[in-house]
Amino acid sequence: MEGLLFNRIEKFQNRIAFIDENEKKIRYKDIISISNNISKIIDSGSLTLLITRNKYSCFAIYIGLIRCNSVILFQDEFYTSLGIKKLIKEYIPDFIVCSIEEKNKFTQYEFIFNEDDYCILKSKKKFFHNIHKDLSLLLPTSGSTSSPKMVRLSNSNLLSNTKSIIKSLNINRNDRTITTMPLSYSYGLSIINTHLYRGSSIVINQYSVLERNFWKLLDKYKVNNFGGVPYFYEMLDKIKFHKMHLPSLRYITQAGGKMNLNLSKKLVKICEEKKIIMYFMYGQTEATARISYLPWDKAKSKVSSIGIPIPKGKMWLIDNKGKKIKQKLKKGDLIYKGKNVCLGYSNNYKDLSKGDLNKGILVTGDVAKQDEDDFFYIIGRKKRFLKIFGYRINLDEIEKYISKKGIECACTGEDNNLRIFIKKTNKNTNINKILLSIFSKNIKDYKIYFVNEIPRNHAGKINYSKLK
Repeated sequence: MEGLLFNRIEKFQNRIAFIDENEKKIRYKDIISISNNISKIIDSGSLTLLITRNKYSCFAIYIGLIRCNSVILFQDEFYTSLGIKKLIKEYIPDFIVCSIEEKNKFTQYEFIFNEDDYCILKSKKKFFHNIHKDLSLLLPTSGSTSSPKMVRLSNSNLLSNTKSIIKSLNINRNDRTITTMPLSYSYGLSIINTHLYRGSSIVINQYSVLERNFWKLLDKYKVNNFGGVPYFYEMLDKIKFHKMHLPSLRYITQAGGKMNLNLSKKLVKICEEKKIIMYFMYGQTEATARISYLPWDKAKSKVSSIGIPIPKGKMWLIDNKGKKIKQKLKKGDLIYKGKNVCLGYSNNYKDLSKGDLNKGILVTGDVAKQDEDDFFYIIGRKKRFLKIFGYRINLDEIEKYISKKGIECACTGEDNNLRIFIKKTNKNTNINKILLSIFSKNIKDYKIYFVNEIPRNHAGKINYSKLK
């Protein structure tokens, strides 16, 4: 069945699939052997909670679960224990995949299998799940904290997005990437899926980009691409990426939010000098990760653009009456259409029987504009607007203006109540002066909170729910 993403990996038998965290080389034939063992103990159509880590054994079991057609409920190891318990209560999974040291926490489950330091647990009680035949993955919505709300993705969603990304980035079997994001994060998962589908290889990394060992791995195994969210590239800039000698690197990608314009321009210039291709991309978990990309030949002239739709995808704008906007440079709500658009959301096991509620159409929740060459530009999130003195303001724009001054910040609030969170190291900053340059009048309806760190989730995105 073509819909099963990894059914074609048999053709890559002797190629290297992973270089694991201990620098051991794992071939595709080894992955296939593990998959075959998993298919003997995991029922097709069952529900499996996968608690992810960037470990080879976790990746191997993930591939095995896809190949045996078990529906996977993803959650990262950094999710709270209470959050995991809530997920189990809401979804009642048939199986749990976790690290061996965690297995005794799940008393209603029994150990049945392990691959290295990861294991599979089976529920002691049988529970009937009415699962829709097209369902394949349940991924956390971006920024999820205590909520079990999941995005329902089908086999078709996965396959369509994987093929489109491969075509957009020209990923080939000789490519080698390195992990920089959690497996449970849709962008990180997309990078894994695209490389495995092409028979490429993946270096499993557990180091921060700030650590020397990350760069040693990249150099030693001739990694030729990686991806990251804006915060990843901010760190890269701090450690003087422009001075690094990286002969193996062919291309890099950025998604997971809008990056500071000055940094974007700087990275394009650096990549041009180093003969590295940089792809700015835009996406959402609801579209199986990635929706659009900015071709490299337009990276300099349209550096703030999210580009054009991925192959077989379409984007357009609508006004507040739902009518399509034909006028160029006019702001509107961004709509996307493609086979990678999810089936819908899920809050508990009762939602697993639902079919395709979106019918290939995604209302992104982003406000955008389109230029004369049909390239799109994100203005901000529709929900990230509020009114001050009758003015409708964009919280993302305020963050961007303040960030231009070299100040790390995050903005939240309600109408006539803007809240600005700033790192304590910038305590002497005159925020009112900065806001004056935006609003051209004295703004008083705001309050500044000084924090040790701007909270971020495990993917590097600002965690607004923790800003209270």
